[in-house]
Amino acid sequence: MEIVKGLSRNKIVGAGDVIKILFSDTENEEALFIKIEECYVIVVHDHGVGEYHLVNLESGSIVFSIDFERDICDELNARVDDWEVVDAKLSVSK
Repeated sequence: MEIVKGLSRNKIVGAGDVIKILFSDTENEEALFIKIEECYVIVVHDHGVGEYHLVNLESGSIVFSIDFERDICDELNARVDDWEVVDAKLSVSK
């Protein structure tokens, strides 16, 4: 994946958008330092279950899912520390 610098959108258009998210790793609450995770996710619309999945582009795992009737921006504001929609060129290797 190549992030195209200087090109960003301020709102989510829908499935296929790439989002850079920052979130605190709160699984280990006893840690002296809270690790801040950064990853790029793509929004995938799963028609079968009526949800949007935010899929980590590096690992391929689902970061979290959002009911399609909910506002994605509101959900991101509630769940992660910071986020932005970015323009990206995705290249798939075999």
